[in-house]
Amino acid sequence: MSDSTSRAPASPARTAALMALGIAAVALLLPAVAPHAPDAIDLVARRVGPSMSHWFGTDDIGRDVLSRVLHGARLSLFVGLASAVVTLLLGVGVGVAAGWRGGWLDLLLMRATDALLSMPRLPLLMVAAAILEPGAAALAVLVGATGWMETARVVRAEVLSLRERSFIEAVRASGAAEWRILARHLVPNAAPTIAVAATLAVGRGILLESALSFFGVGVRPPAPSWGNMLYQAQQSMTTAPWVALCPGLCIFATVFVINAMGVRLARSGPEARPA
Repeated sequence: MSDSTSRAPASPARTAALMALGIAAVALLLPAVAPHAPDAIDLVARRVGPSMSHWFGTDDIGRDVLSRVLHGARLSLFVGLASAVVTLLLGVGVGVAAGWRGGWLDLLLMRATDALLSMPRLPLLMVAAAILEPGAAALAVLVGATGWMETARVVRAEVLSLRERSFIEAVRASGAAEWRILARHLVPNAAPTIAVAATLAVGRGILLESALSFFGVGVRPPAPSWGNMLYQAQQSMTTAPWVALCPGLCIFATVFVINAMGVRLARSGPEARPA
């Protein structure tokens, strides 16, 4: 058998992990090699188009767009990742509790989840952010705390399926403690579903940060984020379109890659098995 036919295909989970590491490396490392300081003003070079000295051009007050995009990646990705952590902590906790316990607790938690899902998320976040004027960390908590409901429902459905599997019944019959069943058998087998929910939560977090900052209630200048760069580019959309185009393409490309990771993980999810 030839090498080309005997070589095993790359693991989808490994591919997704490499993509995630690549995005993280861009956010962490590239700002260190940015050609200019993100807040350096050059009034002589206002609204200069892309060139060798300013690859992505400059904005209304002469700041280098490339440098601001690179530094903004850190903040936008931080909000996306941190909000996803909050989403998972709340969503997985509620979903596991509802699916595993069932009964009145399941009914109570799911009705509360349905009630929260009926609230319009973006207007609610806009009002909360306008009142609280949060920093990046607090904004991530706000985004995560208003977005766990979908994760809770997905995880609950997975737990309802897993708890009826024969290996869970066998572990129960062996007299294992409930916490051990959850930690060693149930949650690890729900990990593919949780991973998909996590990738989608990161993408939603980045989009919501961008939307809030675009409306002027998210990350406040002078700290650069992709969203507030779009907000500041509104006055020059026709005269200097590159100021909005560059951060907009970064948002699109990043969310597209993260969502593609989620689709890849969803398609490669293994059958549940004893941990």
